[in-house]
Amino acid sequence: MDQVLPNEPPYIIKLFKKVTIKYGEPIDFSKLLAELRASNADEVQARKAITDYIDAELLRLKKETEELHVKL
Repeated sequence: MDQVLPNEPPYIIKLFKKVTIKYGEPIDFSKLLAELRASNADEVQARKAITDYIDAELLRLKKETEELHVKL
């Protein structure tokens, strides 16, 4: 993304750069929530587990997107 919009001044969009955007499938939390309920996880543990699950899914999607970007 730094190639399109730098993180340092001047914040000027660089034109004619390749950008790949990929949307993943909706994240299914049903199994995770069932496991959390079964283990009687408190609010903090549940929030941590959900956040970690989302992070793992986003990292997977990032890898797929980077591979797609190289192919295009």
